[in-house]
Amino acid sequence: MSDQIPTEEALLDKQERELLTKPDCQSEKTRDELVSQLQDRFRRTLNDIKILYMTLTDDEIKQLFGESDGTQGAIRANGQHVWAFLYYGLQLTDDDINHRIASAIKQAEAANDRDAAVTLDIVTQPFMPPEQFMQTLEGENSDPVSAEMFDRLWYDDRFSKSDVVDIAAAVGERGLTTDDVATAREKAANFERIPSTVITNVEVASTSSTENEN
Repeated sequence: MSDQIPTEEALLDKQERELLTKPDCQSEKTRDELVSQLQDRFRRTLNDIKILYMTLTDDEIKQLFGESDGTQGAIRANGQHVWAFLYYGLQLTDDDINHRIASAIKQAEAANDRDAAVTLDIVTQPFMPPEQFMQTLEGENSDPVSAEMFDRLWYDDRFSKSDVVDIAAAVGERGLTTDDVATAREKAANFERIPSTVITNVEVASTSSTENEN
């Protein structure tokens, strides 16, 4: 995880990234001081993004999102983590998440002169404990295990490293070793939340009203 941290300054500078991702590094700031400073920066960043949405042309937005420069995959992956961060933050501050997401989708579709009807059905349940997870994998008629649960295995100390290797082999990912799992867990030790693997080449195809009637 930490070896993927960028060095360029943006919302955070290099020292601030290291403070958050490498707690053993020396820093002139404490985390409390950083978060206090970030409050204003974060709000200004969101305001700038709002301005980009309101003012950029479609061609400019395509250029910004890396349509032809080879960066589109990275932008899609990071974009998903940003959505997760906004969802998580608004949820922690007691916002109406379903309303917020549905309204945002309607707003974006309205920009394309389309009236959208959005229905969200977010159903959550706790992740399975290790014993139930193993039984689910071994059962033939059990409910499928989510991709997020598989990602969680790497960092969940309730599962031994050898269990993770066995589970990976059971789903076709061979060659994984307990050292690989140990390395992943060591890298993740400084993080509060580990982002899941992101598929970046998903394409959404819309159907015409004629096709829907057939």
